[in-house]
Amino acid sequence: MTNTRSRAIRVAKPGAIALGMGLGSVLVLGGCRGERSEEPPRQIFPDMDDSPKWKPQSGSDFFVDGRIMRPNVAGTVAWGRSTDPNDPRRAAMLKEDDAFYHGTDGAGAPVAYIPAGAFEAIAPGAADSQAAITAAITRGRQRFDIYCSACHGYQGNGKGEVGVRWSSLPANFHDEKFKDRSVETGTDGHIFQVIRNGLIDQTGAVKMPPYGHAVNEADAWAIVAYVRTLQASWTISLEGMSQEQRSELERSRPPEVIPAAPAAGSPSSGAPATPSPASAPPASTTPAGTPANAGERQ
Repeated sequence: MTNTRSRAIRVAKPGAIALGMGLGSVLVLGGCRGERSEEPPRQIFPDMDDSPKWKPQSGSDFFVDGRIMRPNVAGTVAWGRSTDPNDPRRAAMLKEDDAFYHGTDGAGAPVAYIPAGAFEAIAPGAADSQAAITAAITRGRQRFDIYCSACHGYQGNGKGEVGVRWSSLPANFHDEKFKDRSVETGTDGHIFQVIRNGLIDQTGAVKMPPYGHAVNEADAWAIVAYVRTLQASWTISLEGMSQEQRSELERSRPPEVIPAAPAAGSPSSGAPATPSPASAPPASTTPAGTPANAGERQ
């Protein structure tokens, strides 16, 4: 009896071991969902290496509206890069100032003038308002020359190198409709909005592409300030400026470039070139005092 029981135990042990190994293999294989690769690098858990994900701007049937990107939950507060409620960068996330971020007033109409917050954003360390305005115009000229002059021209007259090739010329900022603030097209807010959002006419044609991807709100207001400066430069004479303003204008005038005088004998110098000995005509063999036409028939 004892021997029989011992043999049963000895037989049961290998069977239990085999059963345990089989169950372990099933569990391991259960964790290896997905495609397994026999080529290096071997993926033991491919679903962890190649986890499913959603890419921006893609679609999914999981949500009712079919969009992967979800709208913010009502009441969401933007924090930006800091959790400090006094961090000034939070304003750029919240965009609560309609005048600065959208160029509109409380009623949604374009603001007539550049908001004061724009000058603070452009020149936060300016000593006074005049210094802030000067900094805005300087910055605006730089941005205008980069993004606007190709079509609108450096003078803002709509005759840039690219603009003159269009079927319809770009806006000429010296037209009265862009200077009269009593009409929408003449407001600072309208020019700001066109810079950021572009312009589409009533037929749906794109008259100007948006530059919001390259020109932020502060730079857009700086461009508006420079456009107003260009407009004033066409209507204000030197006689109407103070001596201090004239001196400042002279200091800011770019230096005159005088082309170097061409070397003597060059095609653009206007002076006859001296022939080289190899190309000079042969010396005359006519004796001195002989008339030049002595050999010609009369």
